[in-house]
Amino acid sequence: ALSVLSESVELFPWNWSAWLDLTELCIENDSIMPEDIEMPSVAPWMYQFFLARTFIELGAQHQCEDAHQILNFLRYSFPNSSYVLGEIALADYNLRKFEVAQAEFEELRRQDPYRLENLDIYSNILYVQESKAALSHLAHVAMKNDKYRPETCCIVGNYYSLKAQHAKAVLYFQRALKPHNTTTLAQPEVLGCMDANGSRVR
Repeated sequence: ALSVLSESVELFPWNWSAWLDLTELCIENDSIMPEDIEMPSVAPWMYQFFLARTFIELGAQHQCEDAHQILNFLRYSFPNSSYVLGEIALADYNLRKFEVAQAEFEELRRQDPYRLENLDIYSNILYVQESKAALSHLAHVAMKNDKYRPETCCIVGNYYSLKAQHAKAVLYFQRALKPHNTTTLAQPEVLGCMDANGSRVR
């Protein structure tokens, strides 16, 4: 698979799905390092996008720091990209720079008010901060935009969890984890912040 995907991105480096498959290979196989994937001879910035995405998915602190550096470089070439800003916010979240990540997510919402990608992570920050009004507004907007999206289900689940309506929260988290919802969400982290009685653990 590695050789076929590497050949694919060399022949057509704009095929983002092939890059994402390479990311999955790096996650599943410790012997495959993202830095070992050869950069294509054209569109080298696609390789940079791949590295940043893979480092964020791997999640180690030094890898998220490397992703942050790559994304800040890419932002010079793509200053209005909501994708780049979203990835930067994810990197800061993984680095536990929650206030910085929150500001970036809020800027992301101003740039693209209909975007739902990554907003499940933003809802985690609001949940931990116990920002009921902000989380309520986010859940309302997400439901209006697309109530069936897994990100929306996670956001609404966080909202009900914050209101101590745990049965409804679990229902929405289960919806987010249905087989057709393949997006990697963070609701297990949210549930991990609660003890058996549903109380938030600091």
